[in-house]
Amino acid sequence: MRTKALLLLAGQQICLLGGLAVCVALRPAGLAANDGISYYSGYADTFPFYMFSLLGTGLFSYLAARLLTKPELRPLRYGLSAFAVLVAAIAFTPFFVSIYVDLAHTLVSIFMFVVQLALSIWLLVRLRWSAWAIIFICLETIAGIVSVMYVLPSEGFLIQGQVAFQVAFAALLGYGFAKLLPA
Repeated sequence: MRTKALLLLAGQQICLLGGLAVCVALRPAGLAANDGISYYSGYADTFPFYMFSLLGTGLFSYLAARLLTKPELRPLRYGLSAFAVLVAAIAFTPFFVSIYVDLAHTLVSIFMFVVQLALSIWLLVRLRWSAWAIIFICLETIAGIVSVMYVLPSEGFLIQGQVAFQVAFAALLGYGFAKLLPA
């Protein structure tokens, strides 16, 4: 189970980072536009890679969640399932359509980060405050603060904060999978 879960987590990160890398290569202006990852949803050339990035992340998260059948891992299973649904919801609420869709997109994004933080805290406690779990959650917190600082301004480092947060979250998940799941 552990190996399969770690492979699914690797697939999740390949989709997220691979899709975003293509988007950035096609439109590097997104790194400074301060619309975050969602910047890439508004262009025909980056849209397929944006969708691959988000929907692939959601799919692999959902598949990993389905592996977690032990009762003591239910919070992780439910949290990853919620994360998968929220990632898909972000993909299907393009912020540029209207102010109402933008608001929905922002609210879903906030809720997704809250779910991730709740999962991270659960993992931190479940892993008995191990040094690596503390390091990963500290990195998440710093990246989360950077992201929050740049949500509203027109210039900043929103996408960089978002990507750093997701990578730190994935590292904590991988560490948690390696420690908590049976071989």
